Amino acid sequence: MTSAKNAEYPPDSDHEPPARWLVEAQNLRLKRLKRLKRLKRLKRLKRVTRGIGSTAAAAQTRFTGL
Repeated sequence: MTSAKNAEYPPDSDHEPPARWLVEAQNLRLKRLKRLKRLKRLKRLKRVTRGIGSTAAAAQTRFTGL
């Protein structure tokens, strides 16, 4: 697994990882933060839409809330 990854991203030197890895790690962190924020927002909306009987209506308000 690691050999395939090394072939994909050749290291700049033996000691420091390629800059691409740092960028990917940053992107993952951002994605995780965005997902958490979205989930929090959805939870807030779900509370509001729980009174509506149909799940379709709840789903619709959930998606329009994004």
